[in-house]
Amino acid sequence: VRKLKHAATLLNVLAGDPEKLDVLLELQQYLVQRIRSRERVILRARKIEAKLRTSLRRDRLERAESKRVKQVLMGCTILIDISQRWIFLWKCFGDGAACVYQSPYNLKLLLYDQDYKVKQEAGFITGKEGFDLEWDNLEGCIQNGHPAVLSDLTNMIRLGDVCLLAGPDPLPIEVKSSKTSGARAARQLQILKDVTAFYQNDGAEKFKGLHNVERLAMPDGPDYRDLMNDCIRQARVDGYSIISPEPGLHYAAVTAIDGMEKLDRLVRPWVLPRMLTPDPGWVPCLPFTLTLEQDNLIPFIAGNVAVFVMTDMEHLKSLFLQHGSHATMIM
Repeated sequence: VRKLKHAATLLNVLAGDPEKLDVLLELQQYLVQRIRSRERVILRARKIEAKLRTSLRRDRLERAESKRVKQVLMGCTILIDISQRWIFLWKCFGDGAACVYQSPYNLKLLLYDQDYKVKQEAGFITGKEGFDLEWDNLEGCIQNGHPAVLSDLTNMIRLGDVCLLAGPDPLPIEVKSSKTSGARAARQLQILKDVTAFYQNDGAEKFKGLHNVERLAMPDGPDYRDLMNDCIRQARVDGYSIISPEPGLHYAAVTAIDGMEKLDRLVRPWVLPRMLTPDPGWVPCLPFTLTLEQDNLIPFIAGNVAVFVMTDMEHLKSLFLQHGSHATMIM
């Protein structure tokens, strides 16, 4: 909890004053430490797994010893899963730092490959060749007054090594210690060029497998973050809270078992409930590390508060009808 609070404090300071680039660098230094710590746990667990699986396959173990080895293997698997989840959570703070300067609508283009499929996650930064050079470039950008993040410290940015965030659009760049060639390098360079051109031209004749793609600005909508934080804060006091920001939309937060029963009055066949959880399904939306205030963020990550968004689909249909369209619920 103490480590989460430290990261949340740094991100909160940065969100309050994006000009504090020293905080941006300090946050990323801290994320590198935390991510590397978890990566080392995974690497050790994988080594133990490999040795034990070899022993099970090669050695004629007694039944009791075989059972003990399998229990240790199960423990390794659990430890790896827990560490991978922590790496995701730490990178959510990296996503938050990027979204202080850029809209997630802009950043999400860096999440997908040429076929609009989510790109493969980055490998470990522990032992990564070229990481020191990437960090030097990051420091150089920040020291010269240009906000930037390491792509490997985010879940959302999966193109380039360092992403500049100062302009109207993000600018991913590749950092190479030597001249590289080959099909993969050429393909990566072409993707960078295509994305950069798309940002500059607000569209392209062909982009990520689609033709005649145009980028349009999203209209400014209501921001209900304060209301959601009010809802969670009240639930932490009373055990549950329900807020309706607008007709057909409810936020509900629960911290006590009997609070779930009080939500029953909202549950109807035409109400679509969605439980918010700190998992990879959140990407590429605005990260919860920026959505929730610090006192609400830690209980949310720890699972001590359940948060629901409930949408009245009948009301949604009526809104379509006002514009002459008939909507049908298919779920």
